[in-house]
Amino acid sequence: AKYISEGQFGLWEEDAMYNEAVIEGNKLGLGFGESLGKYIVEHNFPYQEYSLLAACYKYQVPATVHVGIGCDIVHVQLNCDGAAVGEASYRDFLIYANTVENLDTDSMDELAKKLCIWVLERGDLSFSAYVVVW
Repeated sequence: AKYISEGQFGLWEEDAMYNEAVIEGNKLGLGFGESLGKYIVEHNFPYQEYSLLAACYKYQVPATVHVGIGCDIVHVQLNCDGAAVGEASYRDFLIYANTVENLDTDSMDELAKKLCIWVLERGDLSFSAYVVVW
């Protein structure tokens, strides 16, 4: 409640980095999810081995993020670029629609293999049960 009453809620360095990632990725023609994953990997964030977005970037698996502008605390940051957020999010919608349109057994198998590799690299046996079900 302290930060809300002081008008500082959401004004942390990490939130600004989130916006920076999207702005940089959008300039490269990336979607929102890939932009975040790329930023996490290339800036060597701690615990990136637990990040689904980082794993998707590393294994070239589409990870889409569909943003509602003004619905998250990162949108109050001074470096938030609504045009970049909207464009990258819309690009992810197109990536999602194209991926679903072109799904077949082979592509599903390839995605499952990549997810299994990620789980095995993490050594998270509790998560492996979900992969087996998939």
